[in-house]
Amino acid sequence: MKGKQILKKRSLAILRAAIYGSVSFVGLNFAANAAYGMWGRDRGLMSDLASCFGFVLTLPSALLSGAVGHKGGLMNEHLVNGVLGALLFAIIAAFWQFVVKSYEE
Repeated sequence: MKGKQILKKRSLAILRAAIYGSVSFVGLNFAANAAYGMWGRDRGLMSDLASCFGFVLTLPSALLSGAVGHKGGLMNEHLVNGVLGALLFAIIAAFWQFVVKSYEE
């Protein structure tokens, strides 16, 4: 019974980390869109940073679109980055929960 409770705690921690990762990566997308809306049409450093940040966040969507053979533009970058963030955070959380962290029984 104690083992099931520990597994449930670990699973919930991994799920929570996946949600945080998804929200973080999609939040970065929205922040890049807002930054481009404010500074993207000007000249100077802020314009260059906003444009470059937007291009960097579009790369996973472009790579995945090319890998799966999607025709007619890129896949939804918010969805792709959300799934990517969820996977990265969940993998790190799973490593932490099952390899590093130990529960006393």
